[in-house]
Amino acid sequence: MYTITQDPNDRWKFRTPPLRNVALTAPYMHNGGLSTLKEVVEFYNKGGIQNEVLSPLMFPLNLSEREVDYLVEFLKTLTGSNIDELILDARAAPIGDISLSDPNWFHENKPKY
Repeated sequence: MYTITQDPNDRWKFRTPPLRNVALTAPYMHNGGLSTLKEVVEFYNKGGIQNEVLSPLMFPLNLSEREVDYLVEFLKTLTGSNIDELILDARAAPIGDISLSDPNWFHENKPKY
């Protein structure tokens, strides 16, 4: 975010992506360093990578292997059944900036999901 705003308060802030269709969006993390949802859940279950600047809000979750598996399966349920339609819609969309000055742009281009 800092790259865009140049506000020092925005250093180390990242846009958090939604979890919808998360099972289809590998690799994971801000650097693409984890390949599977299970790796992501295990990373957070261990409390992340220990270092001197780690937030105290990051701590081991102490989930059992079964709980890790349940959480991964839950994340997979967030994948929609209309993926093919979403892909077709995305491919049909014009490339370039949408004219935000047009008050009807959202209603005319409203997604079908």
